[in-house]
Amino acid sequence: MNRSIEDTIMAFSEKYEGDFRRIYQAIATKERLTDEEISQYIDDIEEVSLNILAPDYPQSLKDMDCPPFVVFFEGNPDIIENEIYCLANPYDNSKRVFFSIEPTKQGMEFFVGCENRNDLEPLYDFFIEQHPELNFMDYKAKEGEAVCL
Repeated sequence: MNRSIEDTIMAFSEKYEGDFRRIYQAIATKERLTDEEISQYIDDIEEVSLNILAPDYPQSLKDMDCPPFVVFFEGNPDIIENEIYCLANPYDNSKRVFFSIEPTKQGMEFFVGCENRNDLEPLYDFFIEQHPELNFMDYKAKEGEAVCL
């Protein structure tokens, strides 16, 4: 079975823990992964993500210097189409966090993303759960429905 280039990028993202330079180096040097290796890296991924090759990858991310190859996220990716903030990860300043908020009548829409899926839950806790006064939407409440936290 031949895997898609999107699967290969996702596998590199896992292999190199989202590190842009290492992923770029792997692509630039045409590093090869077997179908079995790709499966080992990506089969257990459950987090929602955006892949740089996907047609719905937001323009705001494409416009960044060194756009992330893969962004694992919580929240609403529609709000980052025009604007997103790139911050240093509060737990490891060598990593990036992508964040945006947008107030609505129902509550605060948000997007929080990172390049390493293992960082997502602590970042979600840091940005969202630490600020209940902002009335962030809860995208985990029911599949397809957002409610306020």
